[in-house]
Amino acid sequence: MRRTVFIFAAVLLLAACSGSRTEVPGLLRTVPSRSAEVMHFRHAGPALRLLLDSTHVFRSLDLGRLENTGMVLSYDYAPGRVPLLSLDAGRWRTDSSETVKSILEQAAGLKLQAAYVADTARRSVALLLTPSTAALSDALIHIAAGTSVLDADDFTEALSLANGREGFVMLRNSAAAHILPKASLAESEMPRGQLVRFLAGACKWTVLNFDACRTEGLRLAFSPIGPDRWYLSIFKGLKGGESRLGKILPEGVDWVVDLPLADWDAFYEARCRWLDTRSVLSAHEQGCRAAAKAYGLSPLQWCKSVCPKELAHFRWEGRSLLAVRCGKAPRIKGIAPNKYPKYAEMMFGSAFSEPEDPACMVKGRWLLIGSAEDLEAFSGAAPGALSFGKKVKFAVAGQNFMLDCTEKETVLNLYR
Repeated sequence: MRRTVFIFAAVLLLAACSGSRTEVPGLLRTVPSRSAEVMHFRHAGPALRLLLDSTHVFRSLDLGRLENTGMVLSYDYAPGRVPLLSLDAGRWRTDSSETVKSILEQAAGLKLQAAYVADTARRSVALLLTPSTAALSDALIHIAAGTSVLDADDFTEALSLANGREGFVMLRNSAAAHILPKASLAESEMPRGQLVRFLAGACKWTVLNFDACRTEGLRLAFSPIGPDRWYLSIFKGLKGGESRLGKILPEGVDWVVDLPLADWDAFYEARCRWLDTRSVLSAHEQGCRAAAKAYGLSPLQWCKSVCPKELAHFRWEGRSLLAVRCGKAPRIKGIAPNKYPKYAEMMFGSAFSEPEDPACMVKGRWLLIGSAEDLEAFSGAAPGALSFGKKVKFAVAGQNFMLDCTEKETVLNLYR
């Protein structure tokens, strides 16, 4: 028979973040340490409507006066993505409020497991709800042991980046394979496996800061723990460059990666340090020597000859091209074979790959690389309207989102 569990534990619901004056949201003390996603919001009702589909069981709850109280929604580090909802139920009393009683009755009808976690010293209460008996048991074991997600590796450092006025979402990137649904918006824009590998190596935690309960204007922060270990550490200390990609993009672009370069040499040096921490720098250097022997010019010499100011990879109407804005554009007549295949990829990363037997052409200061058929289609394409700003470190855009990383901040817009 289902029953509600009442736990009276000395749970510290407000604490100072280790090594920081940032106040830790008390509800995080109820989240198990192995959680892969942690979503904290000041107002539970609007947040659940933002985060969850209308058919989700939590959306069926009438929260009453807890509609505008704090909440944490977390998901375990497991393929099933079982949710745990922690609600701030306010000041504790032995005769709990009518609102809490109502939610517990609703939970029983919805076959949700529930627990009442009280800090008697502070006379404060958290209400835990989940569809899984095992998930509730795991949460209560953590609480009884005094452990939580705050004890997870590097979580408190990442938490110092969580400063959204309305709330924040923290994603453990090593769990990307579990976090990303198999049928996702990203599926049509980037192969899921490629996206999982990128996220897992990009940084330890990703933080999305919400200044309001909407999907536009989210501010992102990344926690690349350790010197040069994570891919995004490449961008630390680098200046942003000016993006001029919008001037050549065709109409109908549904995927683009843009890398403006204020100093291509500084970027390459930072990337080599990252390759070294992954013990693959020697292999990279060997590949560059082999390319120099095969094509008569090393990738580094190629960069010095064209002086890249911006690299981009974009896709439209099932076609794709690599674009390199050059300080010194090569002299190429019409569409010709690419004399230095995969050089951009070797120097700047796999985001700038090209097809086998690529062709190339020049448009203004842009060197465009791809199949001859795609280059011909590009020449006759109507101009598009997508563009990025100045001082951009990198930008990624798809049909449903735009991620723009500048020297000042990283902003994500999601379009439904």
